[in-house]
Amino acid sequence: MFPTPISQQLKDLSQWIDTAEYSLADTPTGSLILNQSHGTVQYLLREDSSSKYTRYIRKEEKALICTLIQKDYDQKFLRLAYKIQKQLESLYKRHAECSASYMYRPLGAIYDTLPPARKVHVQPYVLPDDLYIEKWLNTPYDKLYFDPYQSELLTENNERVRSKSEKILADKYALLNIPYLYEKPIHLYDIGTVHTDFTLLDINERTIVLHEHFGMMQDEEYREKTLRKIECYQRSGYLPGIDFLMTFEGGDHILNTKAFEKMIRTRFNIET
Repeated sequence: MFPTPISQQLKDLSQWIDTAEYSLADTPTGSLILNQSHGTVQYLLREDSSSKYTRYIRKEEKALICTLIQKDYDQKFLRLAYKIQKQLESLYKRHAECSASYMYRPLGAIYDTLPPARKVHVQPYVLPDDLYIEKWLNTPYDKLYFDPYQSELLTENNERVRSKSEKILADKYALLNIPYLYEKPIHLYDIGTVHTDFTLLDINERTIVLHEHFGMMQDEEYREKTLRKIECYQRSGYLPGIDFLMTFEGGDHILNTKAFEKMIRTRFNIET
């Protein structure tokens, strides 16, 4: 549901393959062996794969350590990436508009299964889900100003929001383990920069979903602005129900939490 087309997945994979191949182009011969002794990691160099001879790598040769560990990662990455690329190309011929994100998710496991002493020296091309989410959540951005005299409303994640309804929405996202950022700025056609209420991460597809809560629909001027804003989202390429979600309330019409939960469970394919 709501797939990323295979064409885009092939493009991403080709870029990762190109980067890994470029990284391997001028790497030195030999391989690295890690030896842990009394809590200390020692790095040994085997000059040739057919040789039993090894030597300790000195601290001054840190660049060589990084290069050889990255080399080993790149080789493992490419062996799997080439196989996945062929499978995606075969699928593309028959199901061009389908998604096959699950096929390249194992590429993240290559980094995830590395020993800690190797991880610190590797620049991965595909992160495992937990690290991808952590990096995404910690990306800095400019937040909107809060009036210091305004009463504080805090979510379960201890984030300040502007209304009780936004707290309900944020807490539901947290409960369902959907990563989100509050009031992250984006650029919209004809408007410029706006701070969308919630920017959500679809980790299965690794795509962004926006959610605006329109909470003053009883006000005529607000309604007119809302309609224009929705049109700007659509003209900017955000499709309702796919990468743009909306909730409404105003006057006697309060936030329908059941309908909201059903919407996000459907969009993010979360079972009840």
